[in-house]
Amino acid sequence: MTVGIFPDRDMASRFSAFLRDEEVELPDCRPPAFAAAAADVAEAEAEAEALAESEEHLPSDAPPRLPFEGPGRCMPDREDDRPMPPAFIKAPTLPAEATAAAFARIQTGERIGEVAPDFGLTMAQLRAMWANHRRQMQKHIAESGRQPCVLCAKPFVPSVDHPDTCARCRHA
Repeated sequence: MTVGIFPDRDMASRFSAFLRDEEVELPDCRPPAFAAAAADVAEAEAEAEALAESEEHLPSDAPPRLPFEGPGRCMPDREDDRPMPPAFIKAPTLPAEATAAAFARIQTGERIGEVAPDFGLTMAQLRAMWANHRRQMQKHIAESGRQPCVLCAKPFVPSVDHPDTCARCRHA
């Protein structure tokens, strides 16, 4: 019976021993103390000083040694280990008249999920196009600055949905 797949054989053996109620060898887990931390810092500083002294005796044309070389330690990036940049997916485009027709249908109250298949788009693609269109429209309307409300004459920044009335008057 397979319980799971473990990438580490040691962890798999510990887990199987746990399931069989066997005694598991665990590392010594004592709470950190200031004395232990100070000893670790002193040990690291001593290693750094020894490394610096050994580099002073190297010839000047020798390449500099990197600290902590070895398996499981901090190694410099190799060219093939660097992450690949993310792939950019180009958004689908529609002709201007098809886009205008889709947006007109959405403005009349049709759902985006119903309109999208008619234009060969997914709902998420059309929703993104619609959101960008609304954002650009709002930016264009807001560039004109504050306008007086038709009902109360209070100055407000017009919106796409209600270009003539302020928020207080449109909900009254």
